[in-house]
Amino acid sequence: MDPREAIKQSNEEVQRQREALYTRVFGTNDGRAVLRDLVTAFDFNQSSFQEDFNPHKAALRDGHKEVIRTILSLSSKPQETSHEV
Repeated sequence: MDPREAIKQSNEEVQRQREALYTRVFGTNDGRAVLRDLVTAFDFNQSSFQEDFNPHKAALRDGHKEVIRTILSLSSKPQETSHEV
């Protein structure tokens, strides 16, 4: 097997394992409750651009949202981005 192909397969396996882990953790009732709390605590459904716009605060809010998007993506729930997660 070509070494590049072996690396690609290894990376794909690692990604599958990560997705399975996130699904196991956030697919439980407790995991969904934690995710709902994160969505609420970090205003996931609100715009990063607020009336009192501050670029540093907007970047921080975007960072918070990216963590939640990553969890949603890896736990096979990318369509669930409201408080009903």
